[in-house]
Amino acid sequence: MKYVIVAHTDIDGVSASALYDYFQNNNYDKVIYVEPYHLNKLANTILNLKNIDKIVFTDLGLNDNVFNIFKNTLAHLKNRNIEIEWYDHHVWNDEWITEFNNIGVKLFIDRSTCAVGVVAKYAPRVRESIDDNFVNELVNGVCSADLFRFDHKLGPWFYRLVRRRSGDDWRKYVFEKISNGVIWCSEFTDKVIELFDKEINEYNNIEYNIELIDVNGLKIGFILNNEYIESSLLASYVLSKYSLDVAIVASIDGKLSIRSRKYNVRNLAYKLGGGGHIKASGAKVKIPIGIRIKGLVNKQTVLKHISKIVSNAIYELGGLDRIE
Repeated sequence: MKYVIVAHTDIDGVSASALYDYFQNNNYDKVIYVEPYHLNKLANTILNLKNIDKIVFTDLGLNDNVFNIFKNTLAHLKNRNIEIEWYDHHVWNDEWITEFNNIGVKLFIDRSTCAVGVVAKYAPRVRESIDDNFVNELVNGVCSADLFRFDHKLGPWFYRLVRRRSGDDWRKYVFEKISNGVIWCSEFTDKVIELFDKEINEYNNIEYNIELIDVNGLKIGFILNNEYIESSLLASYVLSKYSLDVAIVASIDGKLSIRSRKYNVRNLAYKLGGGGHIKASGAKVKIPIGIRIKGLVNKQTVLKHISKIVSNAIYELGGLDRIE
């Protein structure tokens, strides 16, 4: 059975797709990596796939826009007798789950683990000889990184092994290693050390590029993303350094990584057209071309624009729900 995997671009998405292929005896046709908010742009690509029996999605949550487009895409695939499996650990609306189940999607959502953990628990296993220690160590190591627990020796290493800016050539290399039962190798070590050296040096520049505001009594900080510091690490750093309730790491094209230790930010992300987890979510907002151009000279211009969008969303929500 030939299948295509559509996976998130981070280490959890890459590892989940690789573990699935490991279970299937390395029988994949191709892997497509995508950010969740770009899933709708893949609709035509997926519909045009030829000579496949199954499509597998890993570590990809939804928003309303993606759902409305994708439910039709998946229905067309099912009409062609293509099997669809979806493994995820983000928050899903009940409507999305019901609709996908009605279409015939085999949907596996488990918020108690990361995506590779969902695959480990629910994916079919064709391979006759499975190394349970490899599977367990992979799940524990990647979940340690993806869930920001860092309770496994490989957690900090996996966290830096594949970043969203990593090229697909590197993702393919990592995929091939893991799908063949290799949890770590010297090339992985070299890559992480190279990235870590650059990451450490960048922390000196953070305090010059932050926008702080107060909305409904919430202290919120906005900072532009950094080429060498992962957004979740950057958000965690500024949450502590500035005693924030919410930290938002933004890109100049409007991608937002939203984090909090005290408040439900998934509702905020959903309001902005995104989604994710209770304490860590993402969205993408529109940035006018004029603001982008000004942002090349003065980064605060972009942050101020985004802060207004977020402020309005929070006011419309009536604030954020506390989760402590």
